[in-house]
Amino acid sequence: MFLEGALGIRQGELGALRRVSCDFDNMSISVQHSYYWRRGGNLKSTKTEASAKLLPMHPSLKQSLQEWRSQSLYNKPEDFVFPSERLQGSKPLDLASVLKKKIQPAFRRIGITGVGWHTFRHSVGTMLAELGEHQLTIRDYLRHSNLHVTNKYLQATSKTKRLAQDKLVDAILPTGILPKTNLIQ
Repeated sequence: MFLEGALGIRQGELGALRRVSCDFDNMSISVQHSYYWRRGGNLKSTKTEASAKLLPMHPSLKQSLQEWRSQSLYNKPEDFVFPSERLQGSKPLDLASVLKKKIQPAFRRIGITGVGWHTFRHSVGTMLAELGEHQLTIRDYLRHSNLHVTNKYLQATSKTKRLAQDKLVDAILPTGILPKTNLIQ
């Protein structure tokens, strides 16, 4: 979950990640493929040319990936980061099953329903916007081909809307002056 939350990559891209995709020396992750589980599973090139861009690797992410690697039975460079142990690492873990059996029940226990893999991708975009990142940065981080797609991912949170309204009201009313009426007391 940490990897998905830090990168916001697509489900198929997460499944297709191989150890060789993680460049610990240059602190980057190369997303080159996407895995599709239907019809026996197959590996394809990324969705768009923009999707095949490098993503930065935070030091905490590097540490987590290295720790995960030390626990895995499959440690060769060509091995999947999240291999299916049932299939002896020949294919990635079935992430739809992980979502259904592990992630969604955990979210339901805290009262959150309707969580899917794409929810995390949208959340990453919204969080980056909340942190003040420019739309172009968010577009490139999510590896969208254009801003129109990125804008579909961004939502203003209640806190952001409240702060925007505070700025608006402060701009409308002179500082400290609020008219006294029967409605406002």
